[in-house]
Amino acid sequence: MESQVIDIGETATYEVTIYAGENTSVGTYNIGIADNAANDPNTWRLVALSVLTPPPPPTPVPTEKVTPVAGGIPTRSAEVVLETGGARLTDSVLFWLVVILGALLGIGAFMRYRGI
Repeated sequence: MESQVIDIGETATYEVTIYAGENTSVGTYNIGIADNAANDPNTWRLVALSVLTPPPPPTPVPTEKVTPVAGGIPTRSAEVVLETGGARLTDSVLFWLVVILGALLGIGAFMRYRGI
């Protein structure tokens, strides 16, 4: 912190940090603070310091399992296997994958044939 000179009658604000130990009793303590006690004993100011109890730790919020509103929507992969009878891909998904893959292969072959 750098030095600060103020004229008579002016005010200055200081930030003061005071730590209370774990064994300090809860209550209000009157302490004196001076900014220049060595040269001027009239600079002492009494300050009321309140020691409060620490806030309790946050209470964990219990979580609940949420059931989907729409029926038939699987929420876990095990439920998907049960609903599809163990098949990983349904027939319609497999059909569209084959169609899209075939179209991409056809476009690639055409581009290679035309030299694009």
